[in-house]
Amino acid sequence: MAKKTRKTAKPTTQSPSTAKHTSAKPAKYPRHSVEKALRIPKAILEQNGRHTSALVQAAGYLGLTNPRGPFAVEIGSAKKFGFLDSPEDQLDAFREAVLQAPDIADV
Repeated sequence: MAKKTRKTAKPTTQSPSTAKHTSAKPAKYPRHSVEKALRIPKAILEQNGRHTSALVQAAGYLGLTNPRGPFAVEIGSAKKFGFLDSPEDQLDAFREAVLQAPDIADV
């Protein structure tokens, strides 16, 4: 009878050149669509008015308990679109938009 030999598993360690990098640089562009990135500012505006919110509070407005991971990436997208700027910036943008409108700007 032939003797069975056991195969040993190959080590799972990767060489430094093929290992995934755990500290990736943040993207220079939003990773979400405009509609998705508006979800957080909309929740903050509806539930907290024009007041600033901490990440934990903003996550709570959406029924989330963890302000990290995918939520943090979504926050990054909202910031990159400029949706989480200060209320003064938003007010200035509204004023500029109204002044650009035909007929209204004449008034």
